[in-house]
Amino acid sequence: MKRQNEHSFNVRGYDRLASFYQPIERCVFGDRLQQARTALLDQLPQWDRMLVLGDGDGRLLHAIVHSVTQSQPSSASRTIVSLDQSSKMLDRQRERLAGHGTNVSIEFIQTDALEYQPPADSFDVIVTPFFLDCFNEAELRKAMRVWVAGLTVGGVWYHVDFVLPDRGWRRFRAKLLLHAMHLFFRVTTGLRNRTLVDVQAIFENLNMHPIAKLDGDRSMITTTIYQGQCLQAQSTRVSLP
Repeated sequence: MKRQNEHSFNVRGYDRLASFYQPIERCVFGDRLQQARTALLDQLPQWDRMLVLGDGDGRLLHAIVHSVTQSQPSSASRTIVSLDQSSKMLDRQRERLAGHGTNVSIEFIQTDALEYQPPADSFDVIVTPFFLDCFNEAELRKAMRVWVAGLTVGGVWYHVDFVLPDRGWRRFRAKLLLHAMHLFFRVTTGLRNRTLVDVQAIFENLNMHPIAKLDGDRSMITTTIYQGQCLQAQSTRVSLP
């Protein structure tokens, strides 16, 4: 019952934030989070089916659909499954993508990602944009093992999130901002997690390693494409100012 009550409060919180999520984000970070979300889209391999976990108001989904029209054959059919626990966030996604006019089919699923088990070998790409930092280490170790089973052979995981710089004033700045953000989401949505988890170590345990990586906002944000070790290409890494 306690878990159910916490989940209900969490969902209501994100429902309330749906209309204000983008303005709040821009007040703190400008366009830097959206730049990170889209930074490596052009380095994704061609795909047929994509799973997007927790895209919120759908700005990344919109960018993905746009990128398909620009870079992939118009005759090819693509399917995106977008999962979020907030019905209001999914409504925002639908509104943003209404009349997108491409051959991309989008399926919206309202559910708790921790309870979602994708069919085995069903997605070429998994996308987690500023999403994994919502969970603690135990939750991620269990859930990521379930989610990665949904990847096809050669599939990739497109991950965007906050990280702590190694040292100096950038690390101090990141700690302050992350503390403020965790406090804000704890008050508004009941977010239980209060610290960043070392997801790199979890990816390594899943035999997933970076094939492309970009660091931005003074090394506080990272965009990474992971692939299974036996299939990974030469890794590339770049940094934004």
